[in-house]
Amino acid sequence: MQQDENYPAGHQGSAAQQVQTTPVNKGGASFCTHRLVEISPDVIKFKVAAGAIIFSLAFLFAGMVAATVCIHNLSSGKTPIFSIFSAGIIVPGLACIIAVIASGGMLYFWTSPIVFDKRNGYFWKGRKSPDNVYNIDQTKTCTKLEKIKTIQLLSEHCTSKDSSYVSYEINLVLDDGKRINVVDHGKLTRIRSDAEKLSAFLGKPVMDLMLR
Repeated sequence: MQQDENYPAGHQGSAAQQVQTTPVNKGGASFCTHRLVEISPDVIKFKVAAGAIIFSLAFLFAGMVAATVCIHNLSSGKTPIFSIFSAGIIVPGLACIIAVIASGGMLYFWTSPIVFDKRNGYFWKGRKSPDNVYNIDQTKTCTKLEKIKTIQLLSEHCTSKDSSYVSYEINLVLDDGKRINVVDHGKLTRIRSDAEKLSAFLGKPVMDLMLR
């Protein structure tokens, strides 16, 4: 099998042949959702970016507007208070609920810890650290740092009815060929910059397979 020239020398054994090059996460954001931050010489974390917080709060604001419309319709007398199923109540009411759930869901997902910690020798993504996981081997978003062989960069062209954009992934390739997604967003310069910092921190090469 001819090896991909982007795959680092020294990692072209059977595990390398099994490494997939399709996106780990389908879809992704069109803007920057995370940035890499050094907490200490032994700990780095991906933290939620300001743009992602603003985006999620926009949904919350939309929900507040819908709630205001709902309250106004009740207090103005245009809609009888007992008629909770009228269009003037149910439409803005549902819009409020959907917006608040969407905003809360995005904030919860984007603020989930993404940590590389040399002190305990682990990477994990999620609200449970390795110390709180009973069987780490069964966890898909946690691994020992020593098992990481390379950092994979991928791009994906995403389309919908109203938009088209490219999303970029940083993935960890493990010694058995399995992959763990770290982040996935639409800011190319941030992805490459953070991948370089991560490479320096881990002492692992970068396999850049993004579209040029």
